[in-house]
Order: sequence, then structure tokens, then C-alpha cells
Amino acid sequence: MKVYAKTYELDHVEIAEQRKETLDEERVKYIVTLEISRDSENLGRKYDTEEQKIFGFSK
Repeated sequence: MKVYAKTYELDHVEIAEQRKETLDEERVKYIVTLEISRDSENLGRKYDTEEQKIFGFSK
């Protein structure tokens, strides 16, 4: 989940809060708040595809 929040290679993503809500006996809902920090002077490469976010950049 954290990797999908990244836009640039050097973004830092942390889980700020995680809550669990029980909807009924069979269903549970998770609410996750992410905190993204970015060094605007050293962004790194920008991800163009979801595959790059997951597997990184090819050499």
C-alpha cells in the first residue's frame, strides 16, 4: 500500500494511523492514513507506471 502512494523515487511514506472497524460478523473495514514526505530539491525519478512503483526502474 505504501508503494502506491509514491510519486517520486525518493518519496518517504509512513503509516500515520491505522484503524479497524467491524461492520458486521463477516466484514471488517480498515482505514489507513499515510504521511508522505518529499525532499523538493532531490526528488529522484518520477514513476510513470504502477509496475515501476512495485518493481522499480529497469537498468
